[in-house]
Amino acid sequence: NMDGSEGVQSRHARAFGEYLAGKGLQIRYQDERLTTKQARGVLLEADVLTPAQYIIVPAETVTSLEGFNFAVHMASGEGVPADKFVLGVTALDVTDETATAGLFSGNISAIDGAARWAVTPDASFGKKGICVNHAQFDYFNIQNVYSEINTAIATMNPSPLK
Repeated sequence: NMDGSEGVQSRHARAFGEYLAGKGLQIRYQDERLTTKQARGVLLEADVLTPAQYIIVPAETVTSLEGFNFAVHMASGEGVPADKFVLGVTALDVTDETATAGLFSGNISAIDGAARWAVTPDASFGKKGICVNHAQFDYFNIQNVYSEINTAIATMNPSPLK
């Protein structure tokens, strides 16, 4: 945290570092509190964001609509165009029983959750859509070819015939 206290992510990183140190690895911690702010400054100074069609916000570990909004708010700021956000999520790897990336709260996929987020209006920023990493994970059997991606498409672009 900017006040010098250790936040949740820091505690997780430190616990993992202690685990690795227990395995004999030498660990060095790096203060990265300002790296996002510095990166934003570099992008703004180089005027990279203004001509960009989209700004992809990584959200592979987010599990709620509020979390998606928080991720976008963290990416936005003074000088960042507020009408270009695309949410980056991942498909669930159904072959890995321990996989959690790609899951969303309420036992739905992150793809479906991101699609629901994309169609929910928000006055503070524009939503351009979603980006799906590891789409091949959604192609897991002949009956359900890209079922989660197709559900997301139907959510974001409903058929006028229904």
